[in-house]
Amino acid sequence: IDLDNDLDVGKKQAFINSEGIYKSNGLDSKIVSFKNDVSKVYSKERNPGLDLISMLNEKIAKELNIKTRRIVGDENLTIRNYYNHIYILTDGYLEFQKQNADPQFYFGVAEIGKIRSYCIKNNVDVATALTRNNSLSLPKISNSKNKLIYLHIWETHERDKNSQTQTYKHPMGLRDNEILEAVWKKWALESGFKGFEWKKY
Repeated sequence: IDLDNDLDVGKKQAFINSEGIYKSNGLDSKIVSFKNDVSKVYSKERNPGLDLISMLNEKIAKELNIKTRRIVGDENLTIRNYYNHIYILTDGYLEFQKQNADPQFYFGVAEIGKIRSYCIKNNVDVATALTRNNSLSLPKISNSKNKLIYLHIWETHERDKNSQTQTYKHPMGLRDNEILEAVWKKWALESGFKGFEWKKY
């Protein structure tokens, strides 16, 4: 949703707040429409996974319109500051079966198991394990645009949770989603993103 339109400040504020002439077609409406589109895609999608990190990096480098601070106007100069946010709705696992995908960004059940075993064997938490042993982490991707982006990972599903009994396969601190959150966070910060958020969606 691109907020950099040619509206004056008053109309832009009305659009963002979904008020006045934008009551039924403002930002709120655009977000609802986006959520509906995503739901339709997810209901039909049966892809066994994708190389999400490589795809994200490629989109940032080549496709997404990442905006920087700029000055507009001739006589009355206006400074426009931009906040670039990328939201990824995922279960957090980086599993894929594509033959030409980059295996260094594969992170599934086996990789989670290695971290869990390391933590148990060395009596450390996940963050400490990732700091001590870089081979357990994802390799960083340096891109000058990353420093302009807030990355939001919204977790859509906890695979190791039994929704009927509300129990987990593993103890707190070593659950799949906790390990995935720590791995994603370390990768995002080392890759130079301006901010990182992991949230249950």
